[in-house]
Amino acid sequence: QLSSGLSGAAFCKSEGIKYQSFMNWRLKLANSKASEPTHTGFVELTAPEHSSQDKPSEWLLELALAPGVQLRIAR
Repeated sequence: QLSSGLSGAAFCKSEGIKYQSFMNWRLKLANSKASEPTHTGFVELTAPEHSSQDKPSEWLLELALAPGVQLRIAR
């Protein structure tokens, strides 16, 4: 809606959306963004050094991004 340049009411009319539903979702999204962490920087990750006797694990990094969604970064 913001990028359209239209008011909320005009946008809803052009898209066939009920204005009350639009406002409810707008409020829900605003509240969910307010509760998210605001840190947007990077975190440096380094692999541990292994001696010649150590056997490194298959995966060095595994991130659980969402239920059922994992990102694995292998050596």
